[in-house]
Amino acid sequence: MEALAHAGYFAELIDEWAPEADPNEKLFRLGTAVVESLAAGIPIGRLARYFEFWLLRLQGVYPPVTAAPDEGGGLSSAAVSFLAAARAVGPKELGSVELSAAADRELGRVHQRLIRTHLDKELKSLRVVRSLTRAPRGD
Repeated sequence: MEALAHAGYFAELIDEWAPEADPNEKLFRLGTAVVESLAAGIPIGRLARYFEFWLLRLQGVYPPVTAAPDEGGGLSSAAVSFLAAARAVGPKELGSVELSAAADRELGRVHQRLIRTHLDKELKSLRVVRSLTRAPRGD
């Protein structure tokens, strides 16, 4: 269910960022590669952060990546390491890339802030994703 919710989230992001009647081949290829990786079982959190990172980069709104949390700015070294790997590998290789729970949350917050700022709204699908990731899981 979580994978399906994320697929909807990815689709809504593409729909919001793609200009009307102006196909964006890079954005389409990103979406296709991420959905294929989702189907292949790559961890969802890594794919979500990867997708958000590349979407924001392709749109030209991702700020420079710096690690300086001790100085009151920048990202943690774990978050910077993940982003460096995300620049170097495709989504199907993310299974071997480390992303701690703390770095996942950190990047999720940063990415959502950037997305909200540039779209001037919160995505409907994000509420579904959040409700599923917070829900207790039955075995």
